[in-house]
Amino acid sequence: MISTLITGRRLTIGGTMISFLILTGCQGEKIVARVGSDPIKESDFYGRSIRMTGESIPKDMDAGGAAMVGMIREKMTDQLAAAKNAVPTEEQVSRYLAYQMRVSSPLKTAIDKGLATEEEIKRGIRYTLEEVGIGTEGAKVADTETRAEYSRLVKEKSFVPDPLNPSQEMRNETKLPEMWYLRTLTVPDEATGKKVIEGLRIKPDLGVAATGLGANPQQAQQIMVETPVAREKLAQQLPVLEKELQTVSAGQYTQKPIQVTMRNPQDPPNAPPRTSFLVVQFVRKEPAYDFKYEEVQPVLELRLLSIKHKDWIAHKEQEMAKFTEDLVKKDGIKINLKQYQSLLDTFIKQMATQHLPGAPGGTMSSPTATPPPSTPPPASNPGAAPR
Repeated sequence: MISTLITGRRLTIGGTMISFLILTGCQGEKIVARVGSDPIKESDFYGRSIRMTGESIPKDMDAGGAAMVGMIREKMTDQLAAAKNAVPTEEQVSRYLAYQMRVSSPLKTAIDKGLATEEEIKRGIRYTLEEVGIGTEGAKVADTETRAEYSRLVKEKSFVPDPLNPSQEMRNETKLPEMWYLRTLTVPDEATGKKVIEGLRIKPDLGVAATGLGANPQQAQQIMVETPVAREKLAQQLPVLEKELQTVSAGQYTQKPIQVTMRNPQDPPNAPPRTSFLVVQFVRKEPAYDFKYEEVQPVLELRLLSIKHKDWIAHKEQEMAKFTEDLVKKDGIKINLKQYQSLLDTFIKQMATQHLPGAPGGTMSSPTATPPPSTPPPASNPGAAPR
């Protein structure tokens, strides 16, 4: 679910980036684009543009162009969803947000640090729910069905087979397992690990320790990011580490480097597992939680819809293509900013045949449960052994 929630952080404006000439010396609100009868206001466009990040900007666009494409597609999605009676209510969006806030620590952190706002996240949720509504032609799931699914899942473990891909597991949406939050540094050998632990007693900072092993500032910063780990999965996959962490207090480090043997997904199938050593900080833990039916109902409904309508994504794209084609024929898309008018030919019309970047990110790439990371990825640094 939780695939791209944060639409942007900051943008340095200068040089050949965005020329917001239209935004200067204006009296009253100006309209920078229009989709059908829906306007895109300059203040909304400006706000979206300056919060775009590099990963959300196609190589052949600037931030303003990417924002324009995304906002136009968002308006089209709103209109098509309304035509199919598939616009979610504010209550649905708020309940889904409340659930995501409970299960996603990175989401809460992003809001706390100002990397995303609650309104941005709601917009992403609304957009995703509208896309599903378009792809399923506004279909609904009876309350009796979602209650039956809830009754089934509350009896299961924290991780269950994914109905859409039975060979994979998904987190049971009715349960939040006990979560441990860790910081992990991979060291090349046991001796190095012992030296790192001795140094942490003097300077308790895993990022500084990583720098001492040759990590660059970006790598050291990444090591300091907390990784949420389901204790249940950790016990299954790295039992030695789970046992050791039982003896570690919050904020402290493992007393010895932990030897782990793991298979690198990038290795050939017949390659042997690799052995490495980890120094781990046990940052904190959150207790397990069982969701009430009312809390999880929107999530269950969305997944049941995806099971009933397995082709919803393809159907949604087809419907969006037809809708875009009709709008273009009626000259229903207007861009008033001269520097972005070429988007009508080079990008907007292409939406009639393919899905382009630039659309606002929803809370999930498809309506299926996204489990929190179940194993701590060994931190990357120049001194680490191959993984």
